[in-house]
Amino acid sequence: MDILKQWVSNLFIIILALTFIELLLPDTSMGKYLKFIFSLVIMATILYPIIYLMGEY
Repeated sequence: MDILKQWVSNLFIIILALTFIELLLPDTSMGKYLKFIFSLVIMATILYPIIYLMGEY
C-alpha cells in the first residue's frame, strides 16, 4: 500500500511541476513540442508500476 501512496504522490508532484513550468514558459512555436514532451513524462509516470511489475517476473 505504501508503494501506491508513493506512486500517487509522485504523479501529483510531477503534474504540478510540469503545469507550473508550462505556465512560466512563453508561448512560442516550440510550445506544442514541450506539451508533447510533458505528456510523455506524465504517461511514463502513470505506466511506471506496470513496467516495474513486468520486469519483476
